[in-house]
Amino acid sequence: AENAVTVVNFWFNECKPCVEELSEMNALNDRIKEQGGEVLGVNVGALDGDEQNIATAKQILETKGAKYRNIYFDSDSDAGKFALGVTAFPTTYVIDRNGNIVGEALMGGIDNDENLSTLQNTIDEVLAKDAQKYTAQSLCIRCVDKFFGRLHKVPQIYIYTRSYDNNAKVHDKNDIHRNVKLL
Repeated sequence: AENAVTVVNFWFNECKPCVEELSEMNALNDRIKEQGGEVLGVNVGALDGDEQNIATAKQILETKGAKYRNIYFDSDSDAGKFALGVTAFPTTYVIDRNGNIVGEALMGGIDNDENLSTLQNTIDEVLAKDAQKYTAQSLCIRCVDKFFGRLHKVPQIYIYTRSYDNNAKVHDKNDIHRNVKLL
């Protein structure tokens, strides 16, 4: 996945606590974007493309200043079936880069300090693990050379490894691609 962490928030238009936390979710999205994360809203009333609910949701999001992505999908899809299984609103999940749910579902709004703290701790845990795994991002030789402003051989301070390339770049076929990891 692109994101180190994704916070998925299930809500619906008539849910007062859901609507109340939208501006806090937007602020959270702004904070975690800087760390490679994203908040993603799922309005369960908009499943199957219900136009009236979609229009109302858009109006609510605009009124609350919530500019993070909100989505909907078909209720018979796997995601739709999962969404229909959510029984308390709002419910928020934290997903790591590999698509795994981390921690327990958070039920209730993040306008509650305890819920916000719990959510932030889970996000921090995911980001810390992600940073450990991907601290030294793989780069091709040319990228490393450009980074250091050199056009000569990469010095011995690099180890050659097969590791995940967080910032894959497209180069022409004449480029030498070997992954390196900064020590």
